[in-house]
Amino acid sequence: HGVLRVVQTGPGPEERHGASWDEHFAECIRPSNGVPCGGLTHVCMAMCSTLTDSGLAAVVQHCPGLQSLDVSHCKALTNAALYAVANSCRELKTFSAEGCVCFADEGVKALARGCPSLAHVNLRRCKRVTADALEAVVLHCPLIQTLNVSRCRAVSVEGLSRVTAACPLLKLETSDK
Repeated sequence: HGVLRVVQTGPGPEERHGASWDEHFAECIRPSNGVPCGGLTHVCMAMCSTLTDSGLAAVVQHCPGLQSLDVSHCKALTNAALYAVANSCRELKTFSAEGCVCFADEGVKALARGCPSLAHVNLRRCKRVTADALEAVVLHCPLIQTLNVSRCRAVSVEGLSRVTAACPLLKLETSDK
């Protein structure tokens, strides 16, 4: 109930039906009678390597009540996807983007400003994210509890110190234990 898990197991739908993955994702959750998918609270699109910014935007614009979104290893996504999530998902509590190598500070900052209810954020292996973005998460998301920045090469030790000083109760994950 309220959960959508998209699994990409082979060739995209364009090879079967002439539609792109973006169109396929949007069709999966398109509301009937113009009513948003109010009951959909959890979406997992992890490992959907062909998911694009516009495809994710089409999904989140129809699901304003999302509480959990996992786009881990969707390597085609950029900051534009984060802007779309920030503009559509004000109730988001959990966001996982492990291995989304194109995400950078400006997108993460927009996500933090647009999703103030975030409590759990996974940015593991987001190699372009720095401590500036993490500080924005701590500043704009007062409910933040866990933040995974393991293998985020651009995050400095000094930056991590600033983040932990700003939010001493935060569980900050920084290594692969």
